Amino acid sequence: MRSLITRTSVAMMLALAAGGTALAQPGPTDAQPASEGRLFGMEFEFAGSGNRIVDFREMPWENYEKLMREVVRAQGGDPSTIRRVDFTKPTTNLELYPNGERPLFRAEWTDAKGRKWMIEPEYVSSTGLDGYELVTPPLADPAEVERVLNNVRSSGLVREGLKSGVHLTIDARDMVRSNGDARALANLIVMHENMEPMLRRLFNPVRGGGHANRFARSIAVDHEDLLREIDQLRPEERTKERLSEMFRARNGREATLHE
Repeated sequence: MRSLITRTSVAMMLALAAGGTALAQPGPTDAQPASEGRLFGMEFEFAGSGNRIVDFREMPWENYEKLMREVVRAQGGDPSTIRRVDFTKPTTNLELYPNGERPLFRAEWTDAKGRKWMIEPEYVSSTGLDGYELVTPPLADPAEVERVLNNVRSSGLVREGLKSGVHLTIDARDMVRSNGDARALANLIVMHENMEPMLRRLFNPVRGGGHANRFARSIAVDHEDLLREIDQLRPEERTKERLSEMFRARNGREATLHE
């Protein structure tokens, strides 16, 4: 289990401040009526079972398709609609990728409600994108996650990896008012970071624990200046636009830390 604030916290908080979730920007097909409760999204990281693949370049597409079939089966969908999507990610390994872009692929499937599920490459036991990350769309019913995970677990296709983890992202659009007032969101960020040591004791992240754990890091570890800036904002300055600007200013440092 990861801390409530993880390495992706800058992207998460920026996305929340911008009015979406860190997993997906809700569009017409993602939106859920407010009566269905607060939306959430999750990411689950798995290692493959059987022979371990340590480099994504050796990864067969069939591995992704088989795993996504379990998601589709849990949702009562049609496996023939699973799509392979090719994409690239920036990389500093110019020896292998001279143009600075690493070619990758993922599995995508759109369910009957128009929501997109994804299985993407992930670092799980090595540095070679050897595992899988199941990314849910924004959801309202936890039972959907349980059904999917039960299918994945019983399939025998995956296992827990050395670096396996879970992300939970909760939609906080109601913390930003229509006029851009984001005082509630700013207060939550500062309050969480002040209480983070206590939260760690309560939840006891299993992978290493403590601030040396690069997979569960407090904002205060890498962006202490950001917290000070938020805390020093006057109430009228705690707006969506101002918070977004402050988080975007740290994107360069975050990219360096990820590398």
